[in-house]
Amino acid sequence: MTSDNWSEKRQFARACFDWPVTLISSKGSTIHGQVMDISRGGTLVHIETKLKINEEVKLAIEIPDFDDAILAVGEVKRINRVLNLDEQKSSDSYELGISFTEISAEDCRYFSGNLAPEWQDPVTWNEWPEKMDMPAQTIEKVSSQNKSLKWAIGVICLAGLVLIATLFFQSLSKNPAVAVEKEVPQDELRILSDRMSSKIESMRESYQQQAAAITEIEKRLARMEDGSISETKIDEIRTLLEALSVELKQIKTNLTEQQAAISNPPNPAPPKKVT
Repeated sequence: MTSDNWSEKRQFARACFDWPVTLISSKGSTIHGQVMDISRGGTLVHIETKLKINEEVKLAIEIPDFDDAILAVGEVKRINRVLNLDEQKSSDSYELGISFTEISAEDCRYFSGNLAPEWQDPVTWNEWPEKMDMPAQTIEKVSSQNKSLKWAIGVICLAGLVLIATLFFQSLSKNPAVAVEKEVPQDELRILSDRMSSKIESMRESYQQQAAAITEIEKRLARMEDGSISETKIDEIRTLLEALSVELKQIKTNLTEQQAAISNPPNPAPPKKVT
């Protein structure tokens, strides 16, 4: 969504219609679309062409039931991109929130309860309560669900880090650019060793961070006694943590093997004599 931090408060209730609308952009191009909802203060339209925020447009909104049209001038306040799921269409479409800047009293005559009950009484955002009172049980349930979601997201992130680390070490063992051949000169071997040491140190820090995170999660799970998460959910998280611990042990083993390879590099072959 594109927006210019639209701070104008809605002063009128909107009603949903599917009226045809024709827009004339600031460049003079004609664009056909459809009204999605409309009020005396503005409208939401659906078109195939993207306009710009704060761009001034002229609108002709058709009212089929009355064989008439509403003419107005407005300003684009927000733009929502609508992804195209129809294979027959080659591009996406857009929803434009337009605020009326010029509209005559004659055109405003349609905004009454005769067409839509929503237009009978003006509604302002100031009349809406900032916070609705919720039952204590509902608040506790929502809090529990949010806590469970946070734990699940944390575990998934840790699993992703472990997977990335595992794939990284697998790529090191298969990459010919990293493998040390028997006849590598001593200088190149030393440079390669320094690079490998740097990578291993980086992975060691990542391993330590992941291990610390898992330890912290295990401590928090042990302290959870309020029943906000079911025992089944806790068992599932513990099972996943055990799997992550096994992966971390394998990463630690790989680190040890990589360090051993660097500490005992193969001796370079002596240069061949030219006869």
